[in-house]
Amino acid sequence: MTAQAIAEGRTPPQIAKLMRVSIRSVLHWIGTGELPAVNIAAGRDGQPRWRIDESDLQSFIAARKNRPAVEK
Repeated sequence: MTAQAIAEGRTPPQIAKLMRVSIRSVLHWIGTGELPAVNIAAGRDGQPRWRIDESDLQSFIAARKNRPAVEK
């Protein structure tokens, strides 16, 4: 992820709002590695500050799409 992509990356709250899920769900996906993210710095409370690249988000969404059943 480039410096520009980091600056333009989405935050977990933005993704939660977009996907209509909790921030906790987004953080879970980041924690399990399902959703790639970059920790840009620890906040004042010592917690990570995540940024998610748009292309990584699109790949994550595409991987979660249902697929049509294969007819036999």
